[in-house]
Amino acid sequence: MENEKIEIDFRKWYLFLLFFGGIIFVIAGILIIVSSFYQEQYQFILSDPFTRFMYNQVTQIFFGIMSILFFGLVTKTIFLKIVDKKPGFIIDSTGITDNSTGFSAKHIKWTNIVEVKSFNMVIVKFIIVIINNPEEYFEKYKHGKLDYKLTGSPVNIYTNVLKCKHKELANILQNKLKMRT
Repeated sequence: MENEKIEIDFRKWYLFLLFFGGIIFVIAGILIIVSSFYQEQYQFILSDPFTRFMYNQVTQIFFGIMSILFFGLVTKTIFLKIVDKKPGFIIDSTGITDNSTGFSAKHIKWTNIVEVKSFNMVIVKFIIVIINNPEEYFEKYKHGKLDYKLTGSPVNIYTNVLKCKHKELANILQNKLKMRT
């Protein structure tokens, strides 16, 4: 039981949905830019200040470019997860390895884990892994500080993309942690 290794794969269909959603937003960004060149100039005279701002060609080009860049990066990351052969999450005798997000896989030793908590934000589900050395993870993972500010831990497992129910994975991790303390 001590050497048991649990590998949890990705829900490929969920990743495909996210991928196609990302493509739609990239296309929308392109359409926003293209449409900014075909607007009637008199619209700005008849509109309120917010509408004038939103229909301003520079504003539309800016938002179009931001949409293309952001969702292009997200879509590329999701595509890499789709073709990646590594499991999304691994539990073994040394600790846990989280490969559920686009950031590089994080290996967290059992000795560093203090607590495992479940976290739901609307439809997005996370498992928050409270660790005793968050500063070490700030150095390794650039997004760790933001995660720490949002949830109190630099290690958050995005369970929606995994082939395992959120509660089931949280229970497994909590039980494994209890066994080690």
